[in-house]
Amino acid sequence: MGSVQRSAPDVGLGLWKIDRSDTAAMVRDAIEIGYRHIDSACDYGNEIEAGRGIADALTAGHCSREDLWITSKLWNTFHARDHVAEGAKKTLADLGLEYLDLYLIHFPIAQPYVPIETRYPPEWFFDPDAQEPKMELAKVPLHETWEAMEALVDQGLVRQIGVCNYNAALMHDLMSYARIKPAMLQIESHPYLTQEPLLRVAQGYGIPVTAFSPLGALSYVSSRKERLAEHLAHQVLSLSEDEMTAISSLNQNRRFNDPGVFCEAAFNRFHPIYD
Repeated sequence: MGSVQRSAPDVGLGLWKIDRSDTAAMVRDAIEIGYRHIDSACDYGNEIEAGRGIADALTAGHCSREDLWITSKLWNTFHARDHVAEGAKKTLADLGLEYLDLYLIHFPIAQPYVPIETRYPPEWFFDPDAQEPKMELAKVPLHETWEAMEALVDQGLVRQIGVCNYNAALMHDLMSYARIKPAMLQIESHPYLTQEPLLRVAQGYGIPVTAFSPLGALSYVSSRKERLAEHLAHQVLSLSEDEMTAISSLNQNRRFNDPGVFCEAAFNRFHPIYD
């Protein structure tokens, strides 16, 4: 695009599990106290409300659009080449934005297309009204999805692109064909799931990593305004090598967000993506 690529702020507000009725105020408050990174997704179901919060903060003069870093994610049902741009444009319309700073493939899972007018967010069931609804898969290779993501950058709809929930093998595969290098790998990471080999792979490719659920399951409910201020203040926290080693020793390879578990339990299909 001919401009210098920005980097995502170190600390961001993730909108997963924030109730729609609370989202606009939460986003506005976060920006007011200094957050500049907002992490959203189609599947969270609250991007319209997030857009209202962003608009309120901009109107109040808390910052400019250029000061913000807005991330969103392509849902599984929009993986096909013909539907990637549709998913991105719907997110942009809901957020009230002209571009995204970062757009991520949410899961390395392709599911059958669900038209926006039929159901949005599409969620995991292809037909939730079926007699025995289940998660279904679509034959869309990840390289096709990535090429369509690259086209979004070419069109100026998004500034940078990346991936979520990829493992090391998928990262190696992606780097073998990517015309535009992924700008971010977003993964679950916390003291019980340190994922050190995957972090080394990303570091080897020069790809930054964003950790979601950094407090484990507690991350899902830690969204009060006073907590937001505390988290923002912690970005200046510095840990010694011994302290980092002690934290790493807590690793249990414990995932709180594992499709191999929740897909079978909630969507009637066993579909692990991690070994």
